[in-house]
Amino acid sequence: MLAQLLRIDRAGGGGGGGFVANGAYADNQQIAGVAVTPGWVVIAEFDLDTLPASALLDGILLVSQVALTGRLRLYDVTGAAAVAGSTLSTVSLTGERLTSADLAGVLVLGRRYQIQAECTGGAAPTDWVVVRYATLLPS
Repeated sequence: MLAQLLRIDRAGGGGGGGFVANGAYADNQQIAGVAVTPGWVVIAEFDLDTLPASALLDGILLVSQVALTGRLRLYDVTGAAAVAGSTLSTVSLTGERLTSADLAGVLVLGRRYQIQAECTGGAAPTDWVVVRYATLLPS
């Protein structure tokens, strides 16, 4: 199934085509809300085997109600820290495309990375964010 995901047209995803890293793709994941951060959930994980010329964190997120904030970020597992400049957020109820600045300058070859999402502002069963897609793309 992952191989199929890596070949699909990115449903609105931009960039120069292709992916920065195999496995760096999430599709229609629902993340439960938490009252306050941290509530990060791993939605994709990959090893950075080739240093890209450019890399943008790109995704579409929507939240279930207006009091919530959905966030997306790239996390450096090896360095145990969020990648600087990668955290994106939305309060959209209908879906908002989010794209980071170029992150290639802060990525380290050979490290393991995760794409993570969280939903903050409420912890009721009806509080959630949906990540329609999230990936790391070349610009």
